[in-house]
Amino acid sequence: MAGIVLIRQLLIWGPEFVEEFLFNGEITNEKVSMAMLAFGIFMIALGFRKHEQKR
Repeated sequence: MAGIVLIRQLLIWGPEFVEEFLFNGEITNEKVSMAMLAFGIFMIALGFRKHEQKR
């Protein structure tokens, strides 16, 4: 869902407007989407870590 929001905005407004919109001081859906993507990638990375069990 987060990717769909970002791609939709890029297609409608263009990269320059979206870049300015992402880096202003307001909290927007796009910023929440970026945070969701970052958190998801972080959780996937944690899942792929190898855990060694102490014997």
